[in-house]
Amino acid sequence: MVEVGGKVLLVLGPSKMERELVAEKLVEEYEEFVKVAQLTTREVKSEDSLKFIQKTEEEMEQEIKDGSLLICTKQDGFYDAVTKSFVDRQADDNKTVVMAVDNVGARIIQKRSRVEVVTVFLMPVSNDILYEKLKKEASETGQDLEKLVEIAKKEISFFKEWDREVRNVDMDSMLSEIYYTCR
Repeated sequence: MVEVGGKVLLVLGPSKMERELVAEKLVEEYEEFVKVAQLTTREVKSEDSLKFIQKTEEEMEQEIKDGSLLICTKQDGFYDAVTKSFVDRQADDNKTVVMAVDNVGARIIQKRSRVEVVTVFLMPVSNDILYEKLKKEASETGQDLEKLVEIAKKEISFFKEWDREVRNVDMDSMLSEIYYTCR
């Protein structure tokens, strides 16, 4: 077996749903990869209890004050965060922590992580395919399609800043390429 661990893998791209899907598939496919355990002040549904650790707003603010978070965002009045200690423990166990993030989140994690960070950008094969994916994302999330298109354009404009561009032709070859990028 190839040793992959001790890293943080950031999956970027113009579609949030696609980034999250690829991150999930990597964790399913390769035992060396682990999905990040995210702290949140949102209500956690039972089916999401393995992905999220629910905290109160006061607990989250204490984590911020203590400097124990690798990244923390507040949107719509809710905090979402990842602890440095989770990432460090996984890296110490020779695991690669997989996170689906946007450009801003990736830059923050690169600056704060003590663990090597590898970045991959999921480049769509064509604008038409991307538009169809964004249409589906808008339909499933209730987000405004035009806003998603603008966000996607912005995400794509930074793709050269990341370690590897991966063309999204098919899932299996994309997962394999990402895996070997982390070697």
